Amino acid sequence: MYTTQEDPDKSISLITFTDGGWTEERIYLGLPKKIRLHMTANEFWNWEPKEQDLYSLTVAGTGKECQIIRESKMYKQMMTGGNKIELLNIVADSGMEDAGEAVTEDGEFKGERRTLREIVSDSIAGKPHLQEIHNLVWSGQ
Repeated sequence: MYTTQEDPDKSISLITFTDGGWTEERIYLGLPKKIRLHMTANEFWNWEPKEQDLYSLTVAGTGKECQIIRESKMYKQMMTGGNKIELLNIVADSGMEDAGEAVTEDGEFKGERRTLREIVSDSIAGKPHLQEIHNLVWSGQ
């Protein structure tokens, strides 16, 4: 997960000019922070937003993971709170047929938490040509 954001403490300046120069008084507005985050679907389930802040999220996962997130209680609460969530389908759903069982009826996550790397590793097991590419991608070379 990584973030890109502007200065979260919004303020205005009251500048007073005098014969000898000037002074500045910063008035902090107490506005909600606007935070931009990029994360995987697995990181989304482990992440807890701060209620006072506004978020613009980009969440990457399989089509099934994106569908599960879209139907979750957390997603619906965030969307009604003025937040933005972009769901990116980045890998095929191969091996994820039972992913829906990882979420309760009210959209809460249950069961084992796995990283995107673990999910991809499992889905390409026994496919040496894909494992070689996978190892190159995750090693950063």
